Formats: sequence, C-alpha cells, structure tokens
Amino acid sequence: MAHFFLSYARADADVALRLANDLRRAGAQIWVDQLDIKPSDRWDRAVEAGLRESIGVVLVMSPRSVASENVLDEISVALDAGKQVVPVLVEACQAPLRLARVQFIDATRDYDAALQACAAALTKVGAGAPVLARTPIASSLIELLAAKLTPILGPISRHLVEDEAREANGEADLIARVRARVPASERDRFAAILRDLGR
Repeated sequence: MAHFFLSYARADADVALRLANDLRRAGAQIWVDQLDIKPSDRWDRAVEAGLRESIGVVLVMSPRSVASENVLDEISVALDAGKQVVPVLVEACQAPLRLARVQFIDATRDYDAALQACAAALTKVGAGAPVLARTPIASSLIELLAAKLTPILGPISRHLVEDEAREANGEADLIARVRARVPASERDRFAAILRDLGR
C-alpha cells in the first residue's frame, strides 16, 4: 500500500512517534522506522526501501532535524525523485535551503489543528492513498475570517481565505492554514481575533 515516509532526527523520536501514530489513526499510511523495521531487518536498507517506495515525505522539522545529515539526505533523495515533502514544524528553526520556499505546517502552537492540516495535505498528495473525507466549512466562517483579517492583511484577505478554504479539510484545518499565511509579526494579533471568535 502506498505510504508516506516520516523523516526526523533521532533526538525527536518521541514527537515523531506521536505524530506517526496520530496520522495513522487519522487514516494515513505512515512508514516510520520505530514501528516498521522488523527485528531481523538491516536498519539502513529498511530505511532506504521505506523512503524509495514512499509517495511522499513528512518531515518533523526542528533545529535538530535541519542539522541532521541523515534527514537532509532523506529530503534530497525525496525531492530528486519528485516526491512531495510536507514539513511539520515542531520547534522554531530555519528551514533547510531546499525547503525554504515550501509552505510548512506549524505544530508549535496548536498540535491538533496541525495534525488535521497534515492529514489533509497527505490526502491531497496521495491522491487517495489515505482516504479522509473532507469536512465541510461553513460559509459564515469564511466570511468572518475574511472580514476580521482585512485590517491585518488588507483587501487580499478574502482571496486568501477562500483559496485556503478550497484546500482545507474542515474548519480547524482552515484556521491552521490561514494562521500559517499571516506574517509572524501579526500572529499575536490574529491569535487575539481567534480568541474573540472562541477558536
């Protein structure tokens, strides 16, 4: 069965295993060395096979993973093979050069929303590999977010929210996607808006 390869630094093993298990519960097919290498397998060959046979990579992004030669090698192999990489930020860090222009999922503030966004992204990349039903989004939330964002982002707010709503899997995913598009300098202001909305 088509799967996604989980790339992470050994020091992030606990958070990586949590993410892998949560994504599996959400229906995604995730290959992770901690669960998928049999006792008799050679570790290096099993990891290489898991990566090469994957349809994409989920990167647990942290200061440790972006400094890891093994992780950077895995990302390079994936990108060179035309696989999509879905970075999940678990701790603030500078993205590796090859991923500098790739949108990441921010799990540093709201893990549950990030998990939902990641599951939705895997559904899109996998073209049905993990089958997850899209959860409808109330048009009233789209209108409300666009209106509340206008003082922060200006007239592009409606376009931005509508674009993200077309890709989002449910309201929490939409909010996580919009949050990721808000400039870092305005994220506290956006967080205050979400609190006012009870989100």
